Amino acid sequence: MHKQFKRAAVVATAVVAGTLGAMAPQAAAATHAGPADRTDDVGIMGGCVGPWGWVCGGVENDTDRHMKYTANLRYDGSSCRVWYWADDNDKPRDASCDPEEKLAPGDDAGGFGSDKDVDAFTFTGTGYYVSVYGNAPEWVDKGVWTKIQTIDVASCAEYANYDAPVCDVDTFV
Repeated sequence: MHKQFKRAAVVATAVVAGTLGAMAPQAAAATHAGPADRTDDVGIMGGCVGPWGWVCGGVENDTDRHMKYTANLRYDGSSCRVWYWADDNDKPRDASCDPEEKLAPGDDAGGFGSDKDVDAFTFTGTGYYVSVYGNAPEWVDKGVWTKIQTIDVASCAEYANYDAPVCDVDTFV
């Protein structure tokens, strides 16, 4: 099932490009000014975008470890610490990740065509690495969540040369 994101992205590339191009003014206007900010770079947190709502954030757990994710991230609480790589200060801040949903090893949630938009994820009991759009992986401490954009999918796996899981965040990987 994990490869459905890849196949669907190839089939819909032209449609997505047209849709995202039409949303460019909205994306350019998005800011991350403070706790009241409820937008990500493409759309409202907690919702899929596109003509039929088929562009959704997702997470794939190709590890032997348990993960958690939320489809309801809000910056009006303090149930979790969230790191968002696109924020100017690049430091975790308080947020609400309720409800937290479990993601078993080998499972996935949200993503292209799923009608479920994953907003953030973390691992249970360990830190992890995150590589955003092919950049060098950055360490994320245990208990800190990583926010993803509505158009992104985080594919998490374990590699022999890393001591913790590595999540590659990319647009429809």
